[in-house]
Order: sequence, then structure tokens, then C-alpha cells
Amino acid sequence: MPTFSMERSKQRWRWRKVLIIDEVSMLGLHTLFEVDRKLKHLRRFDDRDFGGMPIVIFTGDFLQFGRVMKQWQQVQAKRLWEKFDNVILLEEQKRAQGDPYLLGLLERIRNGEQTQEDMDELNKCYDPQQILDFSDGRRAITPLNKHRWSLTLHAAIEYGRLEGKKVSLFISDHQWKTRAPSADEMEAVMQFGDDGELPIPGIFPYVEGMPVIVNQNKYVGLKVANGAEFTAVGIIPDPALEEHVVDEGLSIFFGPPAGILLQSEALKDVQIVNLPANTIMLGAESQA
Repeated sequence: MPTFSMERSKQRWRWRKVLIIDEVSMLGLHTLFEVDRKLKHLRRFDDRDFGGMPIVIFTGDFLQFGRVMKQWQQVQAKRLWEKFDNVILLEEQKRAQGDPYLLGLLERIRNGEQTQEDMDELNKCYDPQQILDFSDGRRAITPLNKHRWSLTLHAAIEYGRLEGKKVSLFISDHQWKTRAPSADEMEAVMQFGDDGELPIPGIFPYVEGMPVIVNQNKYVGLKVANGAEFTAVGIIPDPALEEHVVDEGLSIFFGPPAGILLQSEALKDVQIVNLPANTIMLGAESQA
């Protein structure tokens, strides 16, 4: 990390009073150890737990997700974990409180007491003949990256077809540094999609007007934060990348775009120099 960026991070974390980690069931001891170590470094080399952070709160449901990187157990991190002895249990379900059957179903699934009636009700929601259709804002939820990627690519291409707009596929440049890929390699990347072993998704699809969810806190003051929803209104290709035109509705670039322009209601009074009104640009290093 450049010296200037490191100093900014140190200044930011020295003034923080509260650290909240959500979905803590996914927090392995390795990650907990790294959080503790980095906070000690960022907060004036304070050797206290979490760099002396006044308040540390863990939240989550231990019946939802298992921890990441289970294989490495850290003794120091285990001792840190055991210091969290002030526990508050939330017992009231808010999201499903208007649906008595769903409340009961969730409780039975949590306790491993599902019934045949539950199975029948869930099966009624599945139609093997139904074609995936994202035209009306429908969303899909899946636990696996490879499935998420397939659905995202399908939705982007279908959105471009329905709206009559061009689809641009930006393929990760981590394998294209020294030569142009062969036809077989191009096809392999398209099939591979996204995988946990890749540091970044294999392909970024872009269609003007498509919805975008940001998954990194970038500009919190402008509400460009994790989970914020935007509309993509422009793309800035890297001028060094050659555009491979498949047909009038599809192009492929072997590398990420230089930036993407996003628009939302939260930006309606924002005017940034050299950018269209009500928009903000995220560079290639940002995650969306």
C-alpha cells in the first residue's frame, strides 16, 4: 500500500470508536487474528486487543453460514474469541412476522423438523418448464459463486436483448499479459465464469441501464457503500484494450474497463467535474 494511503488508513482507524462485524459465523480464527493484528498496527501500534478499539460487536446467526478458512486454527485468535462473553440473543423474527406459515417453516427448518407438508409447499414454487426471466426485476439467490455468475451473465445478455442494447463482456486480464488468447482459451474463460480460487470474477458484463449493486464501501458520504443499488449509465473502456466485435449486439474486451458510471436517486444533487449530472464513476479497482 502506498505511504499516503497507509497514513490515511491510520488516521481513519485512530478515530473509530466502534467495530461491528456482521455474519460473524463466517469469521474463521485466521481472519479474526488478521483483524486484531492490523488494528493494532493502524491504531498507533496499540498492543491491546483490536488496537484498543473501545467497542467491538459481533452479530450473526450461527445456524446460517459456516466459517471461512476452517483449516487454520490460531491460539491467539481463539483466546480473543473466548473474551466475548456478553451475549444478547434475539428471539423475535421481524422479516417474516406478517406470514405465520413462513414463520413456522423457518422455525422447523432451523430445528430440523421439516414436514412433508413443508416439502409439498416448497415444491409448488418450482416449475421445471419456467424460463429464467429477469425482465420484471426478479432476483435470484444462490450460495455458490459459479451459479451466481451464470445467472448474472444470463440476466445481462437477456436484458440487452429485451432493451435492444449492446452487451459488452470484459474478461479478466490476469491471463492475457503477454499474448492474445486462442479461440479455445476464449471459449474456456466464457465457460469458467467465476470461481472461489480466482481473485476477481472471470468476466464483467455491461449493458447500459442495467442495475448494479456495489459490494464495497467506496464513498460512504455519497452512499456509494456495500449493498447500495445503482443504475449503470456509462462504461469507460481501457483505451489500450482492443474491442472484439462478435456481432452488432455483443463485444468482448480482454481486460477490465477503466471505469463505470453509476446513477441513483441518492446522487440527484451531485455534480462532479467532467462527469454527467447525478453520476459517479468507479474505477477498475472498485468492486461492483
